[in-house]
Amino acid sequence: MVEVETQDGNYVFDPTYGNYYAADIETLCESENAESFKVREAAEDVYYQMDRFFEQVQVITVY
Repeated sequence: MVEVETQDGNYVFDPTYGNYYAADIETLCESENAESFKVREAAEDVYYQMDRFFEQVQVITVY
């Protein structure tokens, strides 16, 4: 799991399953329904895989 903090908020990426979530890791761990934060399945053309996404990154925390 990788947590990425951007100007638009925090996101958690799960490269094992190719999913990403609109929440920080703490929120996902404490939630009884982490799936409710799931944005969508990752795909080749999603925004976070483009260089411009990471231009906005302020902090990256790896767990």
